[in-house]
Amino acid sequence: MRLDSRMRSCWPFLLLGFLLPTQVAAGAWPRDEGEVFISLGGNVALFSSVRPVHYDPTYYVEYGVTPWLTVGLDGFHADRGAARNAFGFARIPLLQNVAGHQLAVSVAVGQLRYKGLDRDAETLPMARLALHWGYGLNDGWLAADVQTQFHLPRDGADDGPDLSQSKADLTWGYRFGGHWMMTWTLQLGYGLDHDFYAKITPAAGFELREGLSLRGSYTQALSGDRGAALGLEAWFTF
Repeated sequence: MRLDSRMRSCWPFLLLGFLLPTQVAAGAWPRDEGEVFISLGGNVALFSSVRPVHYDPTYYVEYGVTPWLTVGLDGFHADRGAARNAFGFARIPLLQNVAGHQLAVSVAVGQLRYKGLDRDAETLPMARLALHWGYGLNDGWLAADVQTQFHLPRDGADDGPDLSQSKADLTWGYRFGGHWMMTWTLQLGYGLDHDFYAKITPAAGFELREGLSLRGSYTQALSGDRGAALGLEAWFTF
């Protein structure tokens, strides 16, 4: 049992979806002013998987500064710990509920630490641009997020390895009566070694109480070793 996630995605501005928490929580939908959302999780069981799915622990925090500004932090470990990144981001809406559509753009800066098979670990300053689209349905939503990540210049140092990345996810979400919801997410991307990957993740979430939800997921790689993983996430809103 194993898995490895190349946290890198497809051509800038393809199609993407970011899993939204219980009520429309991230991506194109802005946070309410003063509201905090936190997501913590990762894969807990691997099935013949190394790439592009591994344990892939992630964290995501966002805060609604105003109705027009959401800020936050996010990070992940991938490639069996060989790749680690951390970003601070700001997101502003471009459209809010125009014929049901939401559109937002985000800008992030941070760093990526990567240890290749043939080189020592290196930490590079990075920037990230992302476009987020969402559309509300009667009992759910559609979402697409696209992002590209690239190096920032470093004074007095060469650029090092090319660790630029892009990714695209598409998500369909459905809310059942009561406290249940489900999502299907397709993720496409190019990894740190510039290899294309694809994976699909069906997931189910349950609201334990107001402000606390759990999500269980199954990720199936459609490329690489075609391994799979079971995942678990907790969402907190306050």
